[in-house]
Amino acid sequence: YNNAGNYKEYIFVICWYFLSGEFMEYFSFKKKLSVSFIAMLLAASSVQAKQILEPQVGPWVQFTGKGYQFCDALLKELKRFDYSQLTLRANQQACAIDLVIPHFKQLKEPPWQTLNPKQYRPLLRRIFTEGFYPQIERDFYQPDALRTRAPLTREQEEQIERKIDKFIANGRYLRIWRMPFPAWLEESARNQNIPVTPLIFIQTARLTDKVDADFIASRCKGIPLSPSKTASGPLYLVNESLDGPDPRMMVYGRNQSTDLSRMLKKMIWFKNKIYLYRDIPHFTSDWGVSFISSGKREWFNGNYCEIR
Repeated sequence: YNNAGNYKEYIFVICWYFLSGEFMEYFSFKKKLSVSFIAMLLAASSVQAKQILEPQVGPWVQFTGKGYQFCDALLKELKRFDYSQLTLRANQQACAIDLVIPHFKQLKEPPWQTLNPKQYRPLLRRIFTEGFYPQIERDFYQPDALRTRAPLTREQEEQIERKIDKFIANGRYLRIWRMPFPAWLEESARNQNIPVTPLIFIQTARLTDKVDADFIASRCKGIPLSPSKTASGPLYLVNESLDGPDPRMMVYGRNQSTDLSRMLKKMIWFKNKIYLYRDIPHFTSDWGVSFISSGKREWFNGNYCEIR
């Protein structure tokens, strides 16, 4: 797999299945098989980890997006810089995300508007509550009916309030951008009686401090660019009241998940960032240099760009 994150997820899922009671009961030779199988997976995982962690700074490879004007331009921009002073391939990708892409002149950030976090405590409470649920239930978009199955204790609620106070005291803030609903998703939405009102993105943010700047500079030696003035956090799609999730995202289960909800989730998956290329929103993630465009249906064909 090109994506190390996906690779590890498959390893975890397969291990979980083969160690489950159902599988173990079916096979009488469970111990011998499980030990051999885990050894095989660990060996494969160690090879993958070795490929990631060993110094492998080298030329960029365009896995998808060849011929896509944006992706070709991005590849050309990445190649303009000298990465020979970096020690790890992972640093090469991180430096591209932290330094090269934000300075790419063909990209620009959306016109974010700053919100006073003091006025949006319910939204911050929803965001910070995620860390107090079991891992499998940590989802900003989880329906309220599911979240109330394990109500928070009074101590946990107090901890959340302290987190909000600290967030505000440290000068962090929220920023908002309203994106027109993608035209190619309108038919899917209307077929399900889902409104096609603008998508409201919220992102936590703060000013980049000296610690961040020094860390990036030490990791990205030889790249003559400065870090962005703003350090941004995860993206959230929120409702019109700005106090909770966009209801179009709050669908769960095989029978409830829709093309619309799946596409929207891809936009905000794992700390994605938004850039505008010729006024078309493009979403990038921390998993290497990869972009998806919100402009057309062909996200995983011509409008998907992955460079490693």
